[in-house]
Amino acid sequence: MATYNGGKYLSQQLDSILNQTVLVDEIIIVDDVSKDNTIDIINQYSQKFKTINFVQNEKNIGVVKTFEKAISLSHGEYILFADQDDVWFNNKVETLISVIGDNWLIYSDTVVTDENLNVICQSGFVRYESGREFITLFDYLMGNNVTGCTIMITRDLLNHALPFPELKVMYHDHYLAIVAKKFDKLVKFKQPLVYYRQHGCNSSSGFIHIPYNKIINNSKNMSNDLINISKTILFDYENSNNIIYAINFYKAMAHERYPDIGLLKLLYGKMQTRMFFWFIRMACLSKWFASFNYNLSPLKLKIKQWFNNVK
Repeated sequence: MATYNGGKYLSQQLDSILNQTVLVDEIIIVDDVSKDNTIDIINQYSQKFKTINFVQNEKNIGVVKTFEKAISLSHGEYILFADQDDVWFNNKVETLISVIGDNWLIYSDTVVTDENLNVICQSGFVRYESGREFITLFDYLMGNNVTGCTIMITRDLLNHALPFPELKVMYHDHYLAIVAKKFDKLVKFKQPLVYYRQHGCNSSSGFIHIPYNKIINNSKNMSNDLINISKTILFDYENSNNIIYAINFYKAMAHERYPDIGLLKLLYGKMQTRMFFWFIRMACLSKWFASFNYNLSPLKLKIKQWFNNVK
């Protein structure tokens, strides 16, 4: 677990981890210099439960590096990730161990809730997946549906994934999913095992219409992240085309190059028609026109909703 100013919900999460049907051997918590009562809560629990190993960062290093540090301190064969604000089903550990098989990473569905654990949606996959299946390596290079708080990994995956490459915008869950999928050792468990709390203080609380310049910067950084990953994992020839196409996709979104015919053919077979033409508009128009089109989308959505209400 990586913590940062999570005192409001932390006790509920720790209680759910400590009350599993299969008890965990160790709970590693690395705090990223919290300024609220997070550290006090962890100290109270660590004094009571000897399985808790608590480490404080000397300076704020961000969530990815904090999780990497926590992972590197682990000793078990199976390692589960926990966010500071969710609540686990009491059979989460038992279930994931029983179904992982010889895979290196398993991830489950979630029940999406509000801050008070009132159910918003019975399936995080239904709510957050972008209308496409996650089946091939290319799917995972192009996006991520592997939510960190649902993951369990094995020691075998860490042998290939540590240390993390330099990542600018990609999160640890996405990176580990790519590594596992590259070796065909990733499995999706389609039942929820976590109450996935959404609130104003977490980064996954929903889609926000961000400025188009940020999309350009994020796309540029994502292409660089994929380049760094390709150097670390040493992709073979069969999979090299996948990562090249994914890099070129993000370069096109960053307006650093136009998409070639091979990429367009691949995307047309992968994306919904609506999403494919959204990509064409964003990647093939000039920056100004692409930005103008993007910034109009909230207005177009409101107009569409108004017409539907009128009908």
